[in-house]
Parts: sequence; C-alpha cells; structure tokens
Amino acid sequence: RTTLTKSGSGTLKFYAANSSLDTLVISAGAAEACSGTPAKTVVFEGGTLYDDVTSTTHAIYVPKGKKGTWYLTTQYYTAYANKLTGEGTLAIEPRNTVNRVRITGDWSDFYGTINFTNTSICLPLDMSTSASHATLNIGSGAFVANTGQTWAIGAVTGSGTLEQPVSNFQNQSDQTGTNTWQIGNSDGNDFTFEGSITDVSSTYCCAFTKVGSCKMTFKGKGSFHGAARVNAGELCLNSSGSDVMLGSSTLNVASGATLSGTGVLGNSSVTVAKGATIRSGISESSSNGELQFGGCNLTVNGTIQSYILTKSRYSTFTGIGKLTLKGTLVLKGSESLALEKGTEIQLFEANSITLGDDLQLDLCYANNTTGYAFDTSRLDEGILVVGDAPEAIESIHADSLEDADIYTLSGVKVQGKPTRQGIYIVNGVKTLLK
Repeated sequence: RTTLTKSGSGTLKFYAANSSLDTLVISAGAAEACSGTPAKTVVFEGGTLYDDVTSTTHAIYVPKGKKGTWYLTTQYYTAYANKLTGEGTLAIEPRNTVNRVRITGDWSDFYGTINFTNTSICLPLDMSTSASHATLNIGSGAFVANTGQTWAIGAVTGSGTLEQPVSNFQNQSDQTGTNTWQIGNSDGNDFTFEGSITDVSSTYCCAFTKVGSCKMTFKGKGSFHGAARVNAGELCLNSSGSDVMLGSSTLNVASGATLSGTGVLGNSSVTVAKGATIRSGISESSSNGELQFGGCNLTVNGTIQSYILTKSRYSTFTGIGKLTLKGTLVLKGSESLALEKGTEIQLFEANSITLGDDLQLDLCYANNTTGYAFDTSRLDEGILVVGDAPEAIESIHADSLEDADIYTLSGVKVQGKPTRQGIYIVNGVKTLLK
C-alpha cells in the first residue's frame, strides 16, 4: 500500500488523478485536488483539503483527537459521495455561491463531530443514510439544509439553523415534501441545541423527531409546519422566551419517552401516549417550570408530573384548550413541604378539563404541625386544595387491602393499590392510607 504524508505549512497541489495512491495523510498545511481524486482515502490529522473535483468518491478518515478542514468545490452540479469514518472533528466549508453542490455520502460509521460555521452558504446535504453516531455542530448564523428526506443525526449542537427548503441542484426547482430531522443517540451522550428548526410552508416543510435514549435539551425555536415527535429518551425544553419551540403541527410523545421543561408550544394538538411522561420543569425538582400550550388541546394517556416547593412555587401547565387526563397525575414535593390549610394549587390552566374514569393520582403527602392532605374535589378545574388530615379517620396500610374498592376523594377509582399515602374512600369509608 502506498501512503503520501503532507506536512509543513504550504499547499501541495495535484493536477492529475492519484487513482493508484492508497492514502493521503494531511498532517499540516493544505492539499489541493485540482483535477481528479487526491487518493483512495484522505486522512485528516490537522490540515486542509481543497476538493475541487466533480463527483468525488474517495474515503475520508478523521482519527480520534485529530481535526481537519474540507473545502468543497467552486464548480456547479457536483455531488460528494464520500464515506466518512473516524472519531475526530471535520470542518466543512462549501464555496459554491449558489449552493449547486450536494453531499450525498455515507456518514453511518462516523463517531466524531462535523463543524459548520459558514454564514454565507448553507451546508448542502442530500442525504438519507443515517449518521446516528455523529455530532453536527452548527455555528451562529449558519444554516444546514437537506433535500426533503428523513435524516438521522446523533446530536445537534450550536446555535445555527436546520432548514428547508433548498433548491434542487440539478434543475434549481424548489424542494417539495417533508424534510424530517431525526435527532438523538442511544450512546447515553446528552447534548444541548440552542438553534432553530425553520421552514416556510406546509409544502416546503421540516418535521422533527427526537430519537435515541439520550436527553436532548432544546433552547431554540421551531417555526416549522411538519409533525413533532418524541419517540425515545427525553426532550427537555429550556426557554423563558415567547418563541414557539416545536412547530405548528401535531406533537406526540411515544410510550417510554419524556417531554419536559419550560417554554411555549404552538402545536395543533399534543398527545402523550400510555407509558409516556410529560413534566413541567427542566428537572424532577423544578418548582418554577411552566409549559405553555397556546390554546391547543392536551391529551394525557400516560403520566403528567409537577413539583411543588411552597404555596407559591410549583410547576404548571398553562394555556391549554381542552385537557383530557386519562393516565396518572404525579405531584412531587420537597421533604420540608409545609402548606397552610385552604391553599389552592393551580396545576393546570385550561378552558375545560375532562378526567378519565381510570385516572390515577400519585400525590405527595406531608405532615406539618397539624397534618394535611390534598383535596382533589376541584381537580376538574385544575386545582388541588390543601385540607386537614382528620385524626378520626382510620389509618391503615395499603398493603393490607385485598379486593377493596378504592376511590380518591373526587370519586376517581384507583387501579390497584395506591402508591402514595393520603386520604381515600375504601369500600365507602374515608381512610387514611399510610
């Protein structure tokens, strides 16, 4: 096998194809492929490649801990079908001023980071092959576009923009259809994206799907028209602004997945599947979290969760059109929680609230000097009221119940045995379960 190593600060120019050269290693300076392939494989160890060849297919390898810069051609109608591997960092710089270049290669075995910071030309992807191990870092003011396809990427970081549409480089017509960004990884590597997902219409649109078991924190905005989905892991919204975050179409949270955080949702509807969780606040113990729904309907078949710290500090769900609760309401609280009798906790603000027959309540319970419990009789208004825990009520353990009919104070039947202590109706008698 033949290997050529480029070192030093200068530029090495190739005016002919190096089809018999197995490996070109660029450790410093630059190599410029003026005509024909530079090598069968280009290895970046710190240098730059000016790839001015049309329709390149040479492999690219960036070793772990190494980095390189790949400049695309200034010519028109060129497709880069290169297989990218390695664990290092590759900066990509397009140079065609009207974006008539496309990247069509295979990034499925790349475990490193793609840096894109050009604010004049978008990163011109034409890809459907998964890049589920890679990280795409988009600089401020930079745009990344695909051509109406579904593309999976392990992580997206930075503060730039994922966009659609982009013109077709062969005939310059607009790209119709849906450009679906599938973001997330199953490697346990959590990440934060502070950028945007944008499009211009329902014909030339983006869609977004959170995949992978990781936690993705989203601090940007999503002014797109396609559907939004949380299929796996956790999508944590972290915004105190007024920008809509997850588009204007439907938003669905699948079984096993979690939608959490603070921010504004402008979706046409939000549905939380059985086995899924929606939580206000960016963590399990956030007491100032608020998810705003912009008037859309929210249906919860899974778990909806809030946290309470004091009578005036608790996480909420606001701006809901119709709220339908069919799963489990979980209310967590601090260990030192102490509330006054009569305190009203407005967990939900909705035009109407429907409680399902199988709704389960998992409410925190604590004792202060007098003892108290939550009265759920106004839950159909979104309100929990703090009341006394009467001493005259019989106290028993939930484990001692067999074949009992158990209801909450608001008349909702409990499926199975209660998992939290509190006051319930057991076979028609008020009972304090401990």
